[in-house]
Amino acid sequence: MIKRSIGLVLALVMVFALVACGGGGGTQTPSGDTGTTGDSGGNDAAPAGEGIKLVYWSMWNATEPQAQALNAAVQDFMSKNSGINVEINWAGREIRQTLLPALDASMQIDIFDEDVQRVNDQWSDYLLDLESYYEKEYPTTDGKPYNEVVMPMLQDLARSYHPTGALCTVGYQPFIFLFLYNKDQFAQAGITSPPATWAEFLDANDKLLAAGIIPTTTDNEFASAFFGYYLCRLKGPSFGDELAKDMALWDDPAVLESLKAIEEMASRGHFDSKAGSNIWPVGQQDMAIGSVSYYFCGTWLVNEVMGTTGPDFP
Repeated sequence: MIKRSIGLVLALVMVFALVACGGGGGTQTPSGDTGTTGDSGGNDAAPAGEGIKLVYWSMWNATEPQAQALNAAVQDFMSKNSGINVEINWAGREIRQTLLPALDASMQIDIFDEDVQRVNDQWSDYLLDLESYYEKEYPTTDGKPYNEVVMPMLQDLARSYHPTGALCTVGYQPFIFLFLYNKDQFAQAGITSPPATWAEFLDANDKLLAAGIIPTTTDNEFASAFFGYYLCRLKGPSFGDELAKDMALWDDPAVLESLKAIEEMASRGHFDSKAGSNIWPVGQQDMAIGSVSYYFCGTWLVNEVMGTTGPDFP
């Protein structure tokens, strides 16, 4: 971020944080990659462009619900700050390849968003310490400092990923990682409640197969997460981090047990036959069209497949 305008930058980011956590997708349709929406209410009050220009690169594509929420926040911000013009580059997931060269080339990029771990791990040299700004009050914080009105977990997570433990990012999209499943297909297979144990999980998969429904799939992005999810429930959530740093831990019996659990699923036909060759986002699209019943991912999946499923997908 550019220090000359950090107060303005953070004010804009704070709007993002509060709107995104509180609202969701909205129904606006962005008119293009410039950050304008048809009914956000900000277009008539847009700045003349003679003041400060802020450039924001986002990991979202312009048509995604999260982009629509952010875009509405930008329009609201500009309507209340007539000397500031925000230019948005909806860079999409390609930002992982395009952002760093742009930063290295000293292009003007005042704000960017992406995965909190990647931002702090890989791009920490470009981050400004925001500690003092978290301690300030803003128009949207009801007289309280910002750090008292956002989830402590989001702040702790940001610190945990930064090399020095500094607070250099603003979280705005809480999520969890889990199995998202098609409720209609579960009902069709006679599954009356989500499985609560691994044995019930395998039984539910067998019931789906018996009903002619392929239980699940995966792809190059999430196959390892499937394994890690099981392993961390055997050994605790910190074991995965330790495993990545210490090769000797791969001899732990829990590693083999986890792999065998996934192998058993495969041997019982619980995975789509083409799962091993899937390139993201093929797997999640297979769930969206009903080819498979569930998919292991973060809760952002709902937004990513909404263009295929529509808003009422069960």
